[in-house]
Amino acid sequence: MKQDNKNRDDDALVFRIAQLFIGERAENLSPTDIAEQVTREFRRQPALSREMIYPLIAQAVRRGFIRLVPPISQQLVEQVSARYPLL
Repeated sequence: MKQDNKNRDDDALVFRIAQLFIGERAENLSPTDIAEQVTREFRRQPALSREMIYPLIAQAVRRGFIRLVPPISQQLVEQVSARYPLL
């Protein structure tokens, strides 16, 4: 049970970092600002550093919190190429 709670807490932390890094960039938060804010919000000890933000963004991608979707024209090209590889 403790592991489930840890994973949920970890998911929340990773998501919040991704949200601040990408979703709220209009606020011009630097990675240092994000580390400080998340450290306060989650009462993290030891505190997060600017350098710790980047691997957590990669973690957000692996967990499916961030997904890149290509423009429809690129999707169509890829689908046609996959279906008709000799074209």
